[in-house]
Amino acid sequence: MRLFIALPLCEAAVHQAEKIQEKWKESGMQGNWVPSENFHLTLAFIGESDQTAAILHVLNSMALPPITLDFDKAGHFDDLYWIAPKPSETLNEYVYQLRSQLKKAGVAFDEKAFKAHLTLVRKAQVPEGFELAQPNFKASLSHVALMESNLEKGGAKYSVVK
Repeated sequence: MRLFIALPLCEAAVHQAEKIQEKWKESGMQGNWVPSENFHLTLAFIGESDQTAAILHVLNSMALPPITLDFDKAGHFDDLYWIAPKPSETLNEYVYQLRSQLKKAGVAFDEKAFKAHLTLVRKAQVPEGFELAQPNFKASLSHVALMESNLEKGGAKYSVVK
């Protein structure tokens, strides 16, 4: 199974992120738009793994503190465009503890530095003079999920393992 640990967005935040996507589309951006049912913040990308029980044990042993993120910027990594919140000490500490516990449990994951962001479009093409609409909303996050990613012709389909 291709796995990752994610923070799903609340409905109000999903709606706000959809508005940003619409603004970008109206401004002429094209690409592979992430469907709103796939919106999340990835905390740890695990990849192919059969360690579901160990991962769930780690998740069940860690309570998610109340987290409200303030989304206030947009940017890109090459042709992948995203929106991101202001830095959150609470979120960063949770991710640090989560990754530490995964290591202790012997669960391998991608150890790239955590950068909180919500991907909205992949393989983006932007017209000359394109201005990136910036987000301005808050998101209350209430639960962490172990997700499975299935790659299909139309893109990745995500489903909750637990």
